[in-house]
Amino acid sequence: MTAFFFYFKIIVVIEMKKKLINPLKIGKDLKRCVDQMGYKVKDIQEYLCLECPQPIYRWFKGSTYPSIHHLYALSCLFGVSMNELIEEDERKEWGYCIYQMKEGKMTLENQEIL
Repeated sequence: MTAFFFYFKIIVVIEMKKKLINPLKIGKDLKRCVDQMGYKVKDIQEYLCLECPQPIYRWFKGSTYPSIHHLYALSCLFGVSMNELIEEDERKEWGYCIYQMKEGKMTLENQEIL
């Protein structure tokens, strides 16, 4: 008696939506809040117990992110939620998945963003 096993691949092209945090938007929002509340960078530096003001300027420029602890402290200081300080960008990307069908079982073999 001979047994036959079928083996084939299925390629599926999909559109993926990603939510990304934009450091430039965070920096602009932080700068706007600091200016609206009348704070100076030195005030924020002291409030966050930072040794120097450089991280704050980097946040404003969007070259680095504030830590989660600093974001929380700033949201408390400004009286806004952390979500208001973090704006998300939604990016659409295309990709594909290759599924392998072997012995009646389908498994994901490979996945890639194009």
